[in-house]
Amino acid sequence: MISELHRLRESILSEVEGHQLYQMTSKAQSNEHVKRALEELAEHKQVHAKILHTLYEQLETQELNVLPNLSIQSLAQQPLHWRDLKKAGLNESISLLDLCREIEGRSVRGFLDAVRYTHHPQAKQIYEVLLDEERQFQQDLENTYLTVRASWMNHRKYLY
Repeated sequence: MISELHRLRESILSEVEGHQLYQMTSKAQSNEHVKRALEELAEHKQVHAKILHTLYEQLETQELNVLPNLSIQSLAQQPLHWRDLKKAGLNESISLLDLCREIEGRSVRGFLDAVRYTHHPQAKQIYEVLLDEERQFQQDLENTYLTVRASWMNHRKYLY
């Protein structure tokens, strides 16, 4: 059985990996709208990683009584500019949105497992807020991907 701390380390790693992928991808962009969108997504992942790292430290030392009473607003804000990914060309947009779907899907699965298996009520509250936020974002991202994909298919902007 996976320990609480091990599961939390996996969640932190997933957020850090997402942050790094968004950062690396943003640096390769010439379109300023897309660059800004990816940088914002990277920040979003970094905020989650910091929240999870703080939780890890508190669980590790069993200082659960010092966990702050966090609201959705104090945890993280939804990214605002990620829809700017649509301002890239259709081929680039479909690829970038698909990358985002993969990264965010991994986050949702990780937070879902954390909610299911945690034994700490305060940690569960934090996971539930993060899971809800990621699910909302994932649904919005999926809808955008499907819209861009339909445009891509209609315009026959194939990768070859």
